[in-house]
Amino acid sequence: MARIAAAADMSSADLDARMEQWAAFTQPKGAPDQVASLLGVRPVADAGRPVALALNAPTPVTPMPDAPVQTAAVETPTPVAAEAPAPAVQFAKVDLPPQHHAVQPAPTMLIRADATPAKLALAGSGQRHVVQDVPAATPLARSAPAGDWFVQLGAFSNPAVARSGWANATRRFASLSGHQPTSARFAAEQGSLYRLSLGGFTRDAAVQMCRAYRAKGGACFVRREAGDRIAQWLRTPVQLASR
Repeated sequence: MARIAAAADMSSADLDARMEQWAAFTQPKGAPDQVASLLGVRPVADAGRPVALALNAPTPVTPMPDAPVQTAAVETPTPVAAEAPAPAVQFAKVDLPPQHHAVQPAPTMLIRADATPAKLALAGSGQRHVVQDVPAATPLARSAPAGDWFVQLGAFSNPAVARSGWANATRRFASLSGHQPTSARFAAEQGSLYRLSLGGFTRDAAVQMCRAYRAKGGACFVRREAGDRIAQWLRTPVQLASR
């Protein structure tokens, strides 16, 4: 059957040689012969690297004897006699009489506004002088401050705008009219600004005031005193005599 299949692909002259190859492939002497027959090569034994090189045993190394170590003799220090301690110095206790520092309070100066209106006049050569009465400054009604906390209502570009802001705030929240507004100038990136605030509160009172003002639609925050003074527009102007 194999001979008939091989005769279909080759000439009859090569048929016997092919049958011998197939017979040797089916009955090889070993696995390398079968692979060599399949690849068409001739098997050759390869000893590879020498066994002596692959299994080279290490040469024993004879250790060198250690050199003798010389130890220097250590002298024993001679004990030094301890010096006798110096006699303790006796201090006599001296009782000093107690000192009493008298603390005298600084005097308090009270300035009372004159009830009589002041009169100012401007002198001029050969001219008639008209003297006008200057009313005494009317003290502003304000309760004694109870703390150093302030409710800031805003910051404005000049005192006139701050005064307008105070008018708007009192219209929005009528309870503010019973307080005295304060102002302070400070430098900002865009220039000088003027704070508008209310002061003299404890922290809790300032927080309560700010919450009530926010409930009416206002904007505010609570802070400590920072150079705040009476608002400039509340100071009574002084009238001078005209000619």
